[in-house]
Order: sequence, then structure tokens, then C-alpha cells
Amino acid sequence: MGDLKSFQARYLALRRCLFLDGTRHQVPFHEKDLQTIAERLQSEGTSFIKVTLPLLGKALDHGLVTGQFNCPANFRMKRNTCLPVLCHSVFTMIFGPDGILMSQPNSASIFFLRQFLLFDAKLEFESTPELDEIAVCGFESRQHLLSGVRIPLDNPVLIRARALLGKVLSRLDLCDIAPGHGPGAVAERKDRFERWDFTTWPAKAERYYPYLEYGVHSLRASLERGVGVSLSRKTETRCCLVPKDFRGPRLISAENTVNQYLQQGQMKSIMDYVDKHPILSKSIKLRDQTQNQRLAQVAASSDSVTLDLSNASDTVSAALVWYLLSDLPLLKRQLMSTRSDYMVYSNRKIRIVAFAPMGSATCFPVETLVFWALTMASLMLVRHHDASEASRDASSWNTFVSELASQVSVFGDDIIVPSIALGPLSGTLDTIGCQVNTSKTCYSTPFRESCGTEWFNESDVTIIRNRRYHYEGHRKFENYPILCGLQRKFFLRGLYSTADLLSQWVREIYPAATVSIADYASVGLESASELLYSGCEQGARRYMVGKKSIADRFIGRSLGIFTDDRDVSYFERDRFPVDTFPVLLGWYNELDSSLPLRYNKGYQRMEIRVPQEFQRLSNWVSEGYPRLHARLSSDKADRIAIRDRKIKMAWSYLPFYSLLSKRLIR
Repeated sequence: MGDLKSFQARYLALRRCLFLDGTRHQVPFHEKDLQTIAERLQSEGTSFIKVTLPLLGKALDHGLVTGQFNCPANFRMKRNTCLPVLCHSVFTMIFGPDGILMSQPNSASIFFLRQFLLFDAKLEFESTPELDEIAVCGFESRQHLLSGVRIPLDNPVLIRARALLGKVLSRLDLCDIAPGHGPGAVAERKDRFERWDFTTWPAKAERYYPYLEYGVHSLRASLERGVGVSLSRKTETRCCLVPKDFRGPRLISAENTVNQYLQQGQMKSIMDYVDKHPILSKSIKLRDQTQNQRLAQVAASSDSVTLDLSNASDTVSAALVWYLLSDLPLLKRQLMSTRSDYMVYSNRKIRIVAFAPMGSATCFPVETLVFWALTMASLMLVRHHDASEASRDASSWNTFVSELASQVSVFGDDIIVPSIALGPLSGTLDTIGCQVNTSKTCYSTPFRESCGTEWFNESDVTIIRNRRYHYEGHRKFENYPILCGLQRKFFLRGLYSTADLLSQWVREIYPAATVSIADYASVGLESASELLYSGCEQGARRYMVGKKSIADRFIGRSLGIFTDDRDVSYFERDRFPVDTFPVLLGWYNELDSSLPLRYNKGYQRMEIRVPQEFQRLSNWVSEGYPRLHARLSSDKADRIAIRDRKIKMAWSYLPFYSLLSKRLIR
């Protein structure tokens, strides 16, 4: 684990700054809490903050969801209470002595306590062979359990969902798709250039997507090649395990090259169809999760619930998709023709019972449509409406369904639905083998969670998460862009003490430029919005520029929430990712005198030389029909990444230099 003293010093320094930011918002943190953390870190090692402390944070979240806090066994409770000794004074602002959630808890205390306990909960770790085996066995177990699930044909929710999908997807045409290769890995371990030279073709896809039409540019190309392709009877996907957190890796499937190629075309057709559909587009935004995030804010006041599923992609069975698309025989056969039959891991074959595991291009859009249909059907059931009425009175049916669709929002397995439909929906999901995640299904308290955002009584309590900074080897260049990104997020959220500490840590590695947000209060809406859209994972769109200046928006508004639809649409049109640039944000401008600065005449811009993340690239040097096929399929790439990201010194654009030149150059 490296130098524990150095690790502990940096960890405690960051927590101390979080305490300072919290006390400015009347959150009663105490120095003795830091002493407790230091003592346990000294005795238990780094596993305390990587494993044990997040358990208390998860218990806090569970208490916010259910209304009852249960202290984990790893933490001592205060005498005559159900609350832990650690951060006890803050817990008392949220829960009563019996652990019952208060009727009006302090939102700032909820945010800062979650930030303190859960900041490192999603820290990525390199997996071990034991954890890899557990992840694969978990997938295999889910597929085995799913194979024993039988679809209840008399279930009223499923009957309505099937009729609903038959109606809204009746014009979805997957006969003429524009396939292509995605950025992910493939089962054969081919790079992006090699994938265009197909040597096999799935037999079940040949009927709907013939090789001579989709696999080569022309018949002449096939004849000149001199050989055909073999038809494979069973298609296999390769199991990939990517780092996630201390609980183990994430399981991703690397699809067969041809399957991935055709799935990309199907995915694009489905997304385009949903975006243009008058009913589906009200509830589903497959390219944008902000609709779910905005609706989650007002879900409690509108008597809606946010529902989440565990391992959703592994539990949506192919049999369920086949049944729900019974009224669309061509569509369901086209989708089934590109799915894989087996997953391979270390010479072990696992039969895939789910429609598509995570990693398949059709996994996300199809599971979204399935959950949308089940959600809408549950709502129709409690409103005593029969989906078959569409054939008798199409006009009134469309009006009724459109009204219901405006009350529902689905993004993958994140579902927002009126609370009256929760009972039949959760019951149906359990029946078909899907697992409702009770720890993230919010309905009994004002807490709501969806698509990475958390709200309590419409106050934003979404925290900033550390995923890559491990506190060790602090002066490594690899930490420079990570700390820059964290500093910007903390500053935009109003945690200025923590942001200032991260600024110091960044400069311990290498000099950095600080861009002042106050300078843009009088610049105008466009430049201000460009600065504000910093690439912050959760909070960028909530810090919108309205009629007031930026300074007015930020000063004293650390937990402010701005959800004006006009602001959102503006951010969609004109977003400027400052997060891609190696600069810090602050209330002042600072350009270290030792920071290399130059004017690039070719690009006509100011640049600074700083550590940046890069990937080693490979050029496409070969010619011939595969490259022509790629060009005609709109793949213009001439270079591809062939290695993991590396840090190296490079010249980077210094944004907004023209506005800051009077201060930066003295």
C-alpha cells in the first residue's frame, strides 16, 4: 500500500478541508471525527477508507431511502441512540436518536456527510484472480437462474406491454441499416482496421443481412478476393473484466466482429426512430440522461418514484424480448439474428440466456424499450385502460398514451414512474427474473436517485466522487489531470477550501494556470456558459447562467439548483468542455512564471505546456476494398489507439487567454 503516513496525511488534509467547507454551511463537524479516522486508519490500514468507511455511507443512503438508519457493525454507536459515534453531531441533523429520518432534515448536512463518507467509495482498483472468478460465476449464476424463469402469458402487465410495443414499434424498420464498428473491443481481438476484412459471417444473420450486401462494398470486391466466407452456426462473445471498485471488476462482453458491426447499425436505427416518435420521445431520450436527472428532482413532490434494477442487462431474457415483440415477427427475428449465443472465459463456455449482456450495442436501447413498455403497461393497468383499445379508437388511445408517457421517464434501468404503478411494476419485474434494487428504489421518503444524481426535497445532494486518485505516489505526472478535474468539480460545487487544497497539490506536481470565474460576470451569456460547462459529471447543467451574473449565481449559492429549460437547451446547443483543458478554476487569475507559454501561429491561439493524457496511435497504411468499405460506411478514421493512456508533456490550448491577458502578462 506504499507509505501509510503519506497516504494518511493527504487523506486527512482533504477531509479537514471538507469539514471547513461544511462548517461554512452550518454543518456541525468536529475535529474529534478526524482523530477517530486517523486512529482507525493507523490500526486498520487503507482498507478502512476504501472498504469500511463507505459501508457507513451506504447505510446513510439506505436510511435516506427507507427512512430508517441501521448502523453497521463496524462502527460504535452513541449510548442510548442508534446513531454512530463518528460524525454523530451531523447524523443528529438528519435522523432522530432512534434512527428514524426527520421530517425536515438539513439538506446541507446530508450533502456534506455523504461527500465525507462516500468520496472514495467508487475508487477504481485493479482486480485479482479471485474477484474475477467471483464476477464470472455471478454472471453464470444469473444466466442459470434466468433459464428457469417462465414468462406468465396471462400476466395483465405483460399483455398490455406486448400490445403497446406492437403499436409504437410498428413502423420501426431494421431491414435497411447503416452498420459500422464501434470503439469497443471484439471477440477476435482485432483492431479497428482489421475488422473491415470479414472472414466469417453468422448463418442466422445471413437471412436478414446478407454478406454480399453488408459485408463487402460490391460483388466485384468479393469476386476479386477469390474466396468466400464461412457461415458460423454459433456466435460467441469474449468476456472482458474491467476495473470497477473494491467489490470486484465489471463484466463486459466483447462481441463477435460481425455481430458488433450489425448491432451498431440496429442501434442507430432504433435511436433515430425513438427520437422522432411522438409517444416514445416523451419518455425516452436514449442519447441524453438529463431528462431523468431533472425529473428526479421533482419526483417526490409529484408523487413519483425512482426505480433501479440490479444487473439489468443480465436479467432481461431473450424469451421476454421474444414475447413482447410477438406482434412484430420480422423485428424480433432481426434483433435475434445478431445476438450472441455463448460467452467465453478462460476456455469456459457460458450459455447466454439474457437478450444481450453489457457490451452489446443493442443491449441498452432494447432494455430501455422493454422497461418502458412494462412501466407504461403497469400505469395503464392501474388506470384501468386496455392496450387493445387502440384498434377501436386510435385517436383517443394516442391521446391517453401520450398523457401517460409524459409522466414516465426511462433511461436503461433507471425508471421514473407515478407511485401508483410501483406495485404492479415491481411485481411483474420479479416474476420475469429482473431484480429490483431496493437500496436505490426511492418512494417512501423525499430522497430520489436517478442517472447518477441524488435529490432530497428537491435539493441537490449529489456528491463528487473520486475514481482514480489513490493518494499514493502523489508527485507522479499521472495525478496531474486527475487532480485538475477534481479541483474544477469542487470549485463549481462551491467547496472552495477543498478546491484550494487540490490547487496546491496540482502545483506540487507541475505549475498550473488558474482561470477566474469572476472575470466572466460581465462578458455575456455565451462566454459565461462556455466556462461553466466544465465537463462535471453530474453538476454542470445544474449550474446554469440565467439573467443574473455568474458571480451572483455562485456567491452564497453552493447548493444552488438551476433547472430552467431554456438554460438546458442553451447548454445542449453551445457547450464548451473546459474539463478537457489543463486549467484550474478560482476567484482569481494566476499563471505561474515558470509555466511555459507560447503563441501558436498555425492555430492562432495561446498554449501552455503541461502534463496531459495521450494514447499511442497506429496509422492505417493498407489500401484496398476493406478501406474503401470503411470510407463508404462513414468511418473516416486513419489512426487508432493501440495502448492504454499515458501521461506526457505537451502543448495545450489555454482557453479565454485574450480576456485574461491583462492579468496574466504583467
